[in-house]
Amino acid sequence: MKFNPVQLRINFSRLSIISIFWWFAAVYFVSSEYFNIVHFAKPLGINYKVEYNFSKQLFITMLFAFIAAFLLGAFEVFYLRDRLRKFSFGFILFLKSCFYIISMFLFITAASFLYQTIFTNKSFFDPRVIEGVKHHLFSELFFNQLISWSVVIIITNFVLQVSDKFGQGVLLNYLSGKYHEPKEEERVFMFLDLKSSTTIAEQLGHNKYFQFINEYFNDMTDPILFSRGEIYQYVGDEIVVSWQIKNGLADNNCINCFFKIKEAVENVGYKYKAKYGFVPEFKAGIHIGKAVAGEVGVIKKEIVFSGDVLNTAARIQTKCNEYGVKLLASEDLIAKLNFAPDYKAVEIGEVTLRGKQSPTRLYSIEKK
Repeated sequence: MKFNPVQLRINFSRLSIISIFWWFAAVYFVSSEYFNIVHFAKPLGINYKVEYNFSKQLFITMLFAFIAAFLLGAFEVFYLRDRLRKFSFGFILFLKSCFYIISMFLFITAASFLYQTIFTNKSFFDPRVIEGVKHHLFSELFFNQLISWSVVIIITNFVLQVSDKFGQGVLLNYLSGKYHEPKEEERVFMFLDLKSSTTIAEQLGHNKYFQFINEYFNDMTDPILFSRGEIYQYVGDEIVVSWQIKNGLADNNCINCFFKIKEAVENVGYKYKAKYGFVPEFKAGIHIGKAVAGEVGVIKKEIVFSGDVLNTAARIQTKCNEYGVKLLASEDLIAKLNFAPDYKAVEIGEVTLRGKQSPTRLYSIEKK
Protein backbone atom coordinates (compact mmCIF):
# COMPACT_ATOMS: atom_id res chain seq x y z
CA MET A 1 0.00 0.00 0.00
CA LYS A 2 1.36 3.42 -1.02
CA PHE A 3 1.06 6.24 1.49
CA ASN A 4 1.08 9.95 0.79
CA PRO A 5 3.74 11.79 2.91
CA VAL A 6 1.04 13.99 4.45
CA GLN A 7 -1.05 10.88 5.15
CA LEU A 8 1.91 9.37 6.98
CA ARG A 9 2.39 12.59 8.96
CA ILE A 10 -1.27 12.61 10.03
CA ASN A 11 -1.25 8.91 10.95
CA PHE A 12 2.04 9.09 12.87
CA SER A 13 0.78 12.17 14.69
CA ARG A 14 -2.27 10.21 15.87
CA LEU A 15 -0.05 7.24 16.76
CA SER A 16 2.25 9.49 18.80
CA ILE A 17 -0.69 10.94 20.73
CA ILE A 18 -1.93 7.42 21.59
CA SER A 19 1.57 6.30 22.67
CA ILE A 20 2.25 9.34 24.86
CA PHE A 21 -1.18 9.14 26.52
CA TRP A 22 -0.73 5.42 27.26
CA TRP A 23 2.79 5.98 28.64
CA PHE A 24 1.52 8.57 31.09
CA ALA A 25 -1.31 6.21 32.02
CA ALA A 26 1.21 3.41 32.62
CA VAL A 27 3.29 5.56 35.00
CA TYR A 28 0.17 6.68 36.86
CA PHE A 29 -1.24 3.14 37.23
CA VAL A 30 2.02 1.59 38.46
CA SER A 31 2.59 4.46 40.91
CA SER A 32 -0.98 4.08 42.21
CA GLU A 33 -0.58 0.30 42.58
CA TYR A 34 2.66 0.73 44.51
CA PHE A 35 1.14 3.40 46.77
CA ASN A 36 -1.90 1.22 47.52
CA ILE A 37 0.21 -1.85 48.26
CA VAL A 38 2.65 -0.02 50.55
CA HIS A 39 0.11 2.16 52.38
CA PHE A 40 -3.00 -0.04 52.43
CA ALA A 41 -2.40 -3.71 51.57
CA LYS A 42 0.71 -4.40 53.66
CA PRO A 43 -0.56 -2.65 56.85
CA LEU A 44 -3.69 -4.81 56.59
CA GLY A 45 -1.61 -7.99 56.27
CA ILE A 46 -2.49 -8.65 52.61
CA ASN A 47 0.36 -10.54 50.96
CA TYR A 48 1.10 -11.33 47.31
CA LYS A 49 2.54 -14.54 45.92
CA VAL A 50 5.32 -12.52 44.31
CA GLU A 51 6.59 -9.36 45.99
CA TYR A 52 5.68 -6.18 44.15
CA ASN A 53 8.85 -4.63 42.71
CA PHE A 54 8.13 -1.04 41.65
CA SER A 55 11.05 -0.53 39.24
CA LYS A 56 10.52 -3.87 37.46
CA GLN A 57 6.76 -3.39 37.30
CA LEU A 58 7.21 0.13 35.90
CA PHE A 59 9.68 -1.08 33.27
CA ILE A 60 7.44 -3.95 32.14
CA THR A 61 4.27 -1.84 32.15
CA MET A 62 5.99 0.95 30.16
CA LEU A 63 7.37 -1.62 27.73
CA PHE A 64 4.01 -3.28 27.14
CA ALA A 65 2.21 0.08 27.01
CA PHE A 66 4.59 1.07 24.21
CA ILE A 67 4.14 -2.23 22.36
CA ALA A 68 0.35 -2.15 22.78
CA ALA A 69 0.12 1.51 21.74
CA PHE A 70 2.33 0.89 18.71
CA LEU A 71 0.60 -2.29 17.52
CA LEU A 72 -3.00 -1.39 18.36
CA GLY A 73 -2.49 2.27 17.47
CA ALA A 74 -0.94 1.38 14.11
CA PHE A 75 -3.81 -1.03 13.43
CA GLU A 76 -6.23 1.78 14.31
CA VAL A 77 -4.77 4.63 12.24
CA PHE A 78 -3.43 2.69 9.25
CA TYR A 79 -6.16 0.09 8.79
CA LEU A 80 -9.27 0.10 10.97
CA ARG A 81 -10.18 3.81 10.94
CA ASP A 82 -10.84 4.13 7.21
CA ARG A 83 -12.79 0.87 7.02
CA LEU A 84 -15.28 1.86 9.73
CA ARG A 85 -16.14 5.33 8.43
CA LYS A 86 -19.55 4.29 7.13
CA PHE A 87 -20.75 3.03 10.54
CA SER A 88 -22.38 5.10 13.30
CA PHE A 89 -20.39 6.88 16.03
CA GLY A 90 -21.79 4.68 18.82
CA PHE A 91 -21.24 1.41 16.95
CA ILE A 92 -17.63 2.30 16.10
CA LEU A 93 -16.92 3.30 19.70
CA PHE A 94 -18.45 0.05 21.01
CA LEU A 95 -16.73 -2.21 18.46
CA LYS A 96 -13.30 -0.66 18.91
CA SER A 97 -13.56 -0.62 22.70
CA CYS A 98 -14.48 -4.33 22.82
CA PHE A 99 -11.64 -5.24 20.47
CA TYR A 100 -9.05 -3.21 22.37
CA ILE A 101 -10.19 -4.39 25.81
CA ILE A 102 -9.81 -8.03 24.71
CA SER A 103 -6.41 -7.16 23.24
CA MET A 104 -5.39 -5.43 26.46
CA PHE A 105 -6.41 -8.53 28.45
CA LEU A 106 -3.94 -10.51 26.35
CA PHE A 107 -1.23 -7.85 26.74
CA ILE A 108 -1.64 -7.74 30.54
CA THR A 109 -1.46 -11.55 30.66
CA ALA A 110 1.73 -11.50 28.56
CA ALA A 111 3.17 -8.79 30.82
CA SER A 112 2.37 -10.94 33.85
CA PHE A 113 4.30 -13.86 32.33
CA LEU A 114 7.28 -11.58 31.67
CA TYR A 115 7.17 -10.12 35.19
CA GLN A 116 7.02 -13.56 36.82
CA THR A 117 9.84 -14.80 34.59
CA ILE A 118 12.11 -11.86 35.45
CA PHE A 119 11.35 -11.99 39.17
CA THR A 120 11.70 -15.77 39.60
CA ASN A 121 14.49 -16.13 37.02
CA LYS A 122 12.63 -19.11 35.57
CA SER A 123 11.40 -19.98 32.06
CA PHE A 124 7.95 -19.01 30.77
CA PHE A 125 6.62 -22.54 31.27
CA ASP A 126 8.06 -23.16 34.71
CA PRO A 127 5.31 -24.27 37.18
CA ARG A 128 6.21 -21.42 39.54
CA VAL A 129 5.78 -18.87 36.75
CA ILE A 130 2.46 -20.36 35.64
CA GLU A 131 1.22 -20.45 39.23
CA GLY A 132 2.20 -16.80 39.70
CA VAL A 133 0.37 -15.79 36.52
CA LYS A 134 -2.75 -17.70 37.60
CA HIS A 135 -2.66 -15.97 40.97
CA HIS A 136 -2.33 -12.59 39.26
CA LEU A 137 -5.18 -13.26 36.80
CA PHE A 138 -7.59 -14.02 39.64
CA SER A 139 -6.41 -11.23 41.91
CA GLU A 140 -7.97 -7.86 42.65
CA LEU A 141 -4.82 -6.26 41.21
CA PHE A 142 -5.48 -7.78 37.76
CA PHE A 143 -9.13 -6.70 37.90
CA ASN A 144 -8.06 -3.14 38.72
CA GLN A 145 -5.49 -3.16 35.91
CA LEU A 146 -8.04 -4.36 33.36
CA ILE A 147 -10.65 -1.81 34.46
CA SER A 148 -8.08 1.00 34.45
CA TRP A 149 -6.78 0.19 30.98
CA SER A 150 -10.34 -0.28 29.70
CA VAL A 151 -11.09 3.28 30.79
CA VAL A 152 -7.95 4.50 29.00
CA ILE A 153 -8.98 2.66 25.84
CA ILE A 154 -12.54 4.02 25.88
CA ILE A 155 -11.26 7.57 26.45
CA THR A 156 -8.71 7.17 23.63
CA ASN A 157 -11.34 5.92 21.19
CA PHE A 158 -13.83 8.57 22.27
CA VAL A 159 -11.32 11.39 21.73
CA LEU A 160 -10.29 10.00 18.32
CA GLN A 161 -13.93 9.65 17.23
CA VAL A 162 -14.85 13.13 18.49
CA SER A 163 -11.78 14.54 16.74
CA ASP A 164 -12.95 12.97 13.47
CA LYS A 165 -16.46 14.28 14.02
CA PHE A 166 -15.30 17.87 14.61
CA GLY A 167 -12.73 17.74 11.82
CA GLN A 168 -8.97 17.75 11.72
CA GLY A 169 -7.51 20.08 14.35
CA VAL A 170 -10.87 21.50 15.47
CA LEU A 171 -11.01 19.64 18.81
CA LEU A 172 -7.52 20.91 19.66
CA ASN A 173 -8.59 24.45 18.76
CA TYR A 174 -11.57 24.14 21.13
CA LEU A 175 -9.44 22.77 23.97
CA SER A 176 -6.71 25.37 23.53
CA GLY A 177 -9.22 28.22 23.16
CA LYS A 178 -7.48 29.39 20.00
CA TYR A 179 -10.64 30.98 18.61
CA HIS A 180 -12.44 31.76 21.86
CA GLU A 181 -11.84 35.41 21.01
CA PRO A 182 -12.28 36.46 17.34
CA LYS A 183 -9.04 36.24 15.42
CA GLU A 184 -8.17 37.56 11.95
CA GLU A 185 -6.02 35.38 9.74
CA GLU A 186 -5.22 34.99 6.07
CA ARG A 187 -6.58 31.80 4.54
CA VAL A 188 -7.29 30.03 1.28
CA PHE A 189 -10.87 28.87 0.68
CA MET A 190 -12.14 26.48 -1.98
CA PHE A 191 -15.83 25.90 -2.70
CA LEU A 192 -16.39 22.50 -4.36
CA ASP A 193 -19.81 22.01 -5.91
CA LEU A 194 -21.37 18.92 -7.49
CA LYS A 195 -22.40 19.48 -11.12
CA SER A 196 -26.04 18.82 -12.10
CA SER A 197 -26.97 18.13 -8.48
CA THR A 198 -30.67 18.94 -8.95
CA THR A 199 -31.00 16.53 -11.88
CA ILE A 200 -29.13 13.82 -9.98
CA ALA A 201 -31.36 14.27 -6.91
CA GLU A 202 -34.50 13.94 -9.07
CA GLN A 203 -33.18 10.79 -10.75
CA LEU A 204 -32.08 9.02 -7.57
CA GLY A 205 -34.74 10.06 -5.08
CA HIS A 206 -34.11 11.36 -1.58
CA ASN A 207 -32.75 8.25 0.15
CA LYS A 208 -30.49 7.06 -2.65
CA TYR A 209 -29.26 10.61 -3.26
CA PHE A 210 -28.29 10.91 0.40
CA GLN A 211 -26.41 7.61 0.16
CA PHE A 212 -24.66 8.86 -2.98
CA ILE A 213 -23.64 12.17 -1.37
CA ASN A 214 -22.22 10.29 1.62
CA GLU A 215 -20.07 8.07 -0.61
CA TYR A 216 -19.06 11.05 -2.72
CA PHE A 217 -17.90 13.05 0.31
CA ASN A 218 -16.12 10.00 1.71
CA ASP A 219 -14.09 9.56 -1.50
CA MET A 220 -13.15 13.26 -1.42
CA THR A 221 -11.98 13.29 2.19
CA ASP A 222 -8.53 11.73 1.94
CA PRO A 223 -7.32 13.92 -0.96
CA ILE A 224 -8.40 16.98 1.06
CA LEU A 225 -6.59 15.85 4.21
CA PHE A 226 -3.50 14.75 2.30
CA SER A 227 -3.36 18.21 0.71
CA ARG A 228 -3.31 19.63 4.26
CA GLY A 229 -6.78 21.06 3.82
CA GLU A 230 -9.42 21.40 6.53
CA ILE A 231 -13.03 20.53 5.77
CA TYR A 232 -14.78 23.66 7.00
CA GLN A 233 -18.38 22.92 6.04
CA TYR A 234 -20.69 20.58 4.18
CA VAL A 235 -23.44 22.67 2.59
CA GLY A 236 -25.90 20.42 0.77
CA ASP A 237 -23.86 18.89 -2.05
CA GLU A 238 -21.04 21.41 -1.59
CA ILE A 239 -17.83 21.13 0.43
CA VAL A 240 -16.00 24.20 1.69
CA VAL A 241 -12.29 23.53 2.20
CA SER A 242 -9.93 25.87 4.02
CA TRP A 243 -6.17 26.09 4.39
CA GLN A 244 -3.91 28.04 6.66
CA ILE A 245 -1.94 30.26 4.33
CA LYS A 246 1.36 28.35 4.63
CA ASN A 247 -0.32 24.96 4.11
CA GLY A 248 -2.43 26.08 1.16
CA LEU A 249 0.41 27.66 -0.80
CA ALA A 250 3.11 25.09 0.03
CA ASP A 251 3.60 22.69 -2.89
CA ASN A 252 0.48 24.21 -4.50
CA ASN A 253 -1.62 22.17 -2.06
CA CYS A 254 -4.82 24.11 -2.71
CA ILE A 255 -4.54 23.38 -6.46
CA ASN A 256 -3.27 19.82 -6.04
CA CYS A 257 -6.27 19.12 -3.83
CA PHE A 258 -8.76 19.67 -6.65
CA PHE A 259 -6.96 17.38 -9.09
CA LYS A 260 -6.34 14.71 -6.45
CA ILE A 261 -10.06 14.68 -5.66
CA LYS A 262 -10.80 14.40 -9.38
CA GLU A 263 -8.36 11.48 -9.66
CA ALA A 264 -9.81 9.75 -6.58
CA VAL A 265 -13.38 9.98 -7.89
CA GLU A 266 -12.36 8.79 -11.37
CA ASN A 267 -10.49 5.82 -9.86
CA VAL A 268 -13.76 4.55 -8.36
CA GLY A 269 -15.87 5.71 -11.29
CA TYR A 270 -16.88 2.12 -12.00
CA LYS A 271 -18.51 1.97 -8.57
CA TYR A 272 -20.63 5.06 -9.21
CA LYS A 273 -21.50 3.89 -12.73
CA ALA A 274 -22.68 0.49 -11.53
CA LYS A 275 -24.57 1.80 -8.50
CA TYR A 276 -25.97 5.12 -9.70
CA GLY A 277 -25.59 5.12 -13.49
CA PHE A 278 -23.13 8.03 -13.72
CA VAL A 279 -19.74 9.26 -12.52
CA PRO A 280 -19.99 12.50 -10.49
CA GLU A 281 -18.32 15.66 -11.74
CA PHE A 282 -17.66 18.82 -9.81
CA LYS A 283 -16.39 22.36 -10.17
CA ALA A 284 -14.58 24.66 -7.78
CA GLY A 285 -13.65 28.26 -7.06
CA ILE A 286 -10.60 29.27 -5.02
CA HIS A 287 -9.69 32.59 -3.44
CA ILE A 288 -7.27 33.90 -0.82
CA GLY A 289 -7.84 36.64 1.73
CA LYS A 290 -8.39 37.62 5.34
CA ALA A 291 -11.14 36.03 7.41
CA VAL A 292 -12.20 36.45 11.02
CA ALA A 293 -12.48 33.17 12.94
CA GLY A 294 -14.20 32.67 16.27
CA GLU A 295 -16.45 30.46 18.36
CA VAL A 296 -20.17 31.17 18.00
CA GLY A 297 -23.28 29.65 19.57
CA VAL A 298 -24.31 28.57 23.03
CA ILE A 299 -26.01 25.17 22.78
CA LYS A 300 -24.22 24.09 19.60
CA LYS A 301 -20.85 25.80 19.43
CA GLU A 302 -18.98 26.09 16.16
CA ILE A 303 -15.78 27.71 14.96
CA VAL A 304 -16.97 30.00 12.18
CA PHE A 305 -15.08 31.98 9.54
CA SER A 306 -16.52 35.18 8.14
CA GLY A 307 -15.26 37.69 5.63
CA ASP A 308 -15.32 38.76 2.02
CA VAL A 309 -12.91 35.96 1.07
CA LEU A 310 -15.65 33.34 1.57
CA ASN A 311 -18.26 35.27 -0.42
CA THR A 312 -15.79 35.85 -3.25
CA ALA A 313 -14.72 32.18 -3.39
CA ALA A 314 -18.38 31.11 -3.53
CA ARG A 315 -19.13 33.59 -6.33
CA ILE A 316 -16.07 32.48 -8.30
CA GLN A 317 -17.32 28.89 -8.18
CA THR A 318 -20.65 29.92 -9.73
CA LYS A 319 -18.80 31.21 -12.82
CA CYS A 320 -17.40 27.79 -13.75
CA ASN A 321 -20.44 26.78 -15.81
CA GLU A 322 -20.57 30.14 -17.56
CA TYR A 323 -17.00 29.77 -18.83
CA GLY A 324 -17.13 26.00 -19.32
CA VAL A 325 -14.29 25.24 -16.89
CA LYS A 326 -13.95 23.11 -13.77
CA LEU A 327 -11.54 25.16 -11.66
CA LEU A 328 -11.41 28.94 -11.35
CA ALA A 329 -9.05 30.95 -9.15
CA SER A 330 -8.65 34.63 -8.38
CA GLU A 331 -5.68 36.70 -9.49
CA ASP A 332 -4.81 37.25 -5.81
CA LEU A 333 -4.24 33.53 -5.38
CA ILE A 334 -2.48 32.99 -8.71
CA ALA A 335 0.02 35.74 -7.81
CA LYS A 336 1.11 33.82 -4.70
CA LEU A 337 1.48 30.37 -6.27
CA ASN A 338 4.53 28.90 -7.94
CA PHE A 339 3.00 26.68 -10.59
CA ALA A 340 4.49 23.26 -11.09
CA PRO A 341 5.26 22.18 -14.67
CA ASP A 342 2.08 20.11 -14.52
CA TYR A 343 -0.31 23.09 -14.39
CA LYS A 344 -1.15 26.13 -16.47
CA ALA A 345 -3.27 29.19 -15.66
CA VAL A 346 -5.44 30.49 -18.49
CA GLU A 347 -6.64 34.06 -18.04
CA ILE A 348 -10.41 34.49 -18.24
CA GLY A 349 -10.33 38.24 -17.70
CA GLU A 350 -12.01 40.68 -15.35
CA VAL A 351 -15.39 39.46 -14.17
CA THR A 352 -17.95 41.30 -12.06
CA LEU A 353 -19.13 38.86 -9.42
CA ARG A 354 -22.61 39.05 -7.94
CA GLY A 355 -22.70 41.39 -4.96
CA LYS A 356 -19.30 42.91 -5.81
CA GLN A 357 -18.75 46.40 -7.20
CA SER A 358 -15.16 45.96 -8.39
CA PRO A 359 -14.36 43.32 -11.05
CA THR A 360 -12.20 40.32 -10.15
CA ARG A 361 -9.64 38.92 -12.55
CA LEU A 362 -10.12 35.16 -12.87
CA TYR A 363 -7.98 32.33 -14.19
CA SER A 364 -8.86 28.81 -15.21
CA ILE A 365 -6.39 26.23 -13.92
CA GLU A 366 -5.76 23.15 -16.00
CA LYS A 367 -3.37 20.24 -16.05
CA LYS A 368 -0.90 20.32 -18.93
